[in-house]
Amino acid sequence: FVVAPPDQDIQDQKIEVCRKICGFLNADGGKLYIGVEDQTRRAYPETLNGSYVGIWGDIRYYISSDRYGNPVRTIDEYIKYVKNEISHILTRYNQSTSLRFINDCIHAERSKHDNVICIDVKPSKYCVVYLNGIAYKRDGEECKEMSEEEIILRNDSRKTL
Repeated sequence: FVVAPPDQDIQDQKIEVCRKICGFLNADGGKLYIGVEDQTRRAYPETLNGSYVGIWGDIRYYISSDRYGNPVRTIDEYIKYVKNEISHILTRYNQSTSLRFINDCIHAERSKHDNVICIDVKPSKYCVVYLNGIAYKRDGEECKEMSEEEIILRNDSRKTL
């Protein structure tokens, strides 16, 4: 989430995580794991070839960086950081009244593996959630843009505030 793979930008990686969360919010919910290798779906080891990877790679980045006034040093601090970043990114694209309900749907927690966290996302009951002006939905293992008709149907099925 902080240290992107060599072919990705850190901000692009955060947006991609938020796109997937947006898709879960607009569908039936789901779980997203950070610290899992995409192709093998296995947790990263704490170190690989002498370098920290996964969650511990991100935490080490904070510890070694003097750009942050309050560095992330533990998994619990990392979880709090991830939740705050998700909230910050989604705030840019959604009304603040809606965001209160969105944040209630997103829970980050430790996984059974030390180098992985789980983001458990419940479906949004009150609003369609947008990222960069686009509403996404989860369809199997993919995030797809919602059509205008799907957005209208989803809004009609939502509870009112």
